[in-house]
Amino acid sequence: NIFAAGDCAFCPGVASGSYFNTLEMGRIAGSNIVGNKEPIRLRPPELRADFMKFKIYCAGDFNNNALECTVQQQRNSLRKLYYHHGKLTGCALLGDISDHSEFYQKIAAGFPV
Repeated sequence: NIFAAGDCAFCPGVASGSYFNTLEMGRIAGSNIVGNKEPIRLRPPELRADFMKFKIYCAGDFNNNALECTVQQQRNSLRKLYYHHGKLTGCALLGDISDHSEFYQKIAAGFPV
């Protein structure tokens, strides 16, 4: 058996460098080393950035051609929400990102195991 976790481990569909996924991989690897058969449940990828006073937040899947996209633009912000069969799969928020955790929870609820 091989047990690995963190940036040294390859997990299909998971970008390395995700803090929360690295923690979860370590927890699951440790649990499986002692004999448990626990599958990993990964979190959707997310990116947060702050350039000067401009904030950016992206999460989930928004690179799929089958997704529907809604765009909401206000004075100093832009919001793109991505859906697959009516279910939120990704978001890109520019400017006002105050409700990012609400979107993340909805995206995470449907994220594949």
